Amino acid sequence: MQAMKCRKQVSGDQARSASVPWRASVLGCALAGASASVSAQIAFQAQLAIATGPAPIAIAVADFNGDGKLDLAVAMKGNDRVYLYSGNGDGTFSFAVSYPVGSQPMAIVAADFNHDGKLDLATANAVSGNVSILLGNGNGTFQTAVAYAAGDTPVSIAADTFNPDGYVDLVVANGGNVCAPPLAPCGTVSLLRNNGDGTFHTGTTLYPQFLPSRVTTGSFHGSDSDIVVTSYGSNAFLTYLGDGGGAFPTVRGPFATSGAYAVVVADFNGDGKSDLALPRFNLGDVSLQLGNGDGTFLAAGIFSEGAVGGGAGSAAIGDFDGDGFPDLAVANVNDGSIAVLRDRTVGNGGFWGALTFTGGLSQPIAIAVGDFNRDGKPDFIVVNNAGDNLTVFLNTSIPVDRIFANGFE
Repeated sequence: MQAMKCRKQVSGDQARSASVPWRASVLGCALAGASASVSAQIAFQAQLAIATGPAPIAIAVADFNGDGKLDLAVAMKGNDRVYLYSGNGDGTFSFAVSYPVGSQPMAIVAADFNHDGKLDLATANAVSGNVSILLGNGNGTFQTAVAYAAGDTPVSIAADTFNPDGYVDLVVANGGNVCAPPLAPCGTVSLLRNNGDGTFHTGTTLYPQFLPSRVTTGSFHGSDSDIVVTSYGSNAFLTYLGDGGGAFPTVRGPFATSGAYAVVVADFNGDGKSDLALPRFNLGDVSLQLGNGDGTFLAAGIFSEGAVGGGAGSAAIGDFDGDGFPDLAVANVNDGSIAVLRDRTVGNGGFWGALTFTGGLSQPIAIAVGDFNRDGKPDFIVVNNAGDNLTVFLNTSIPVDRIFANGFE
């Protein structure tokens, strides 16, 4: 499936709203394609870019004001702030407020850190070497950020519950080289333990013996939460297996994978075990690592070679075609494209050929999934680092169960 460029078609009402800097308007741009193997129509409609601050780099999607509509929190590397956008429930957003955080925030995550039923935010700040915690008020506003020390050059952050206290902790990947030869290069992974009131104390520091690029969590050997760390420079990833009590006594790996930044967790082959999908930054394909259920993985299957795009730096999952299985969306910062891959879920899993989009994107560096217009279908939003804006793609796909053999309803 070849990429399709957008052609701008702005109505009179949209032209008038274009002067409002914080509101998205629809562009007449659709991305559509039918799989050669099954009758499924995939289509997305791009919206007019939403202006941000300088150098947006990461995004969190959640209902921050409790109105039932998804909102956005966007980390700005260029001015060390987090911008909040209120969702209007129709796929458009309005700028609300911004807050200062640490120096050069590189990642952001939303969770309820103080058990008050309101969502909070945490950013990983590369230059200041810390994490900023913004406790939410439940109405879309947040308290002043509080900083907690992490390691050298925090570049990625994830939130999860690692022990029986039920509090959401933080795990941070630090990309700074803290080891001298012969151990170098060597970064760290910091665990920040939640005190239960939204404050944190320093926990264990993990030493993966490579420079971490991304960190995420999942359950790979039972019900306990585990940690996955990738390293672009070392062409590898590993897992730290949690014991349910807050410790990580077992390390699996490192496992070889060439040049992967991004990593997402899902059951891609329907066997009830968590797998990993790692889009490979330099190779334009996806390394699918099927889990064995014990924290190890089968030999990687490589899918969509040459079709994903150049410089895959972020990925997200969503059931875009409505077949009940997780699909993959990849943001490619080098060639300014987005690739959507539908899950095959047959045999050992894998993906159908990528559907790509290149119009109106400028160094797409992050991507997130959510139902932004409340039609029951997952959409996605792209952070354009060089464009200082966001692009929403509304899902206009025809669900698989509504398609007849001729491809029409």
